[in-house]
Amino acid sequence: YKQKNVLGISVEDQLWEPGNQGDVEGLFLNDQGESVRNDIYVKEGDVIDAIPVSTSNIYKSFLNDLEQWKSADNLIQDYSIAAYDWRLSIDDILEYGNQDGEKIYYSGTQRGTSTPYILQELRRLASDSRNGKVTIVAHSNGGLVAKTLLKTLEETNDPLLASIDKLVLIRRP
Repeated sequence: YKQKNVLGISVEDQLWEPGNQGDVEGLFLNDQGESVRNDIYVKEGDVIDAIPVSTSNIYKSFLNDLEQWKSADNLIQDYSIAAYDWRLSIDDILEYGNQDGEKIYYSGTQRGTSTPYILQELRRLASDSRNGKVTIVAHSNGGLVAKTLLKTLEETNDPLLASIDKLVLIRRP
């Protein structure tokens, strides 16, 4: 997403799926792998939950199941959909992620934070969990992010690693 002005009114412009060439160019990275725009962010809990060319909505149905397990079935205490900027390196995703309301900045001047968004969410989920443990479910690039996160927690002797119960990697059939 990015903010833009339309007739003097600030509106949000969704960059995925890009609507025009200007949106595509706004997603470019420079030679250092940094966003060419300073104002791109993701929204808390926002993921692609349906694929237009697919005949099934396995992502949406899984997200609906999570909500059912939390609110009606009481099988899980909570869950979080950790949105991230897929254009960036995994290191940047794990090092940055500054939340401002529902916006999460992984690039630009607002990306800096003392505790990256993904670590904040894991700590929150672990502290709210009935057993102090968190299961990470990841798909596609999210699996690479999760595996790198676990490796980093291990290498830095971060006590958060003890709060990770399982890592479940899924793929679309």
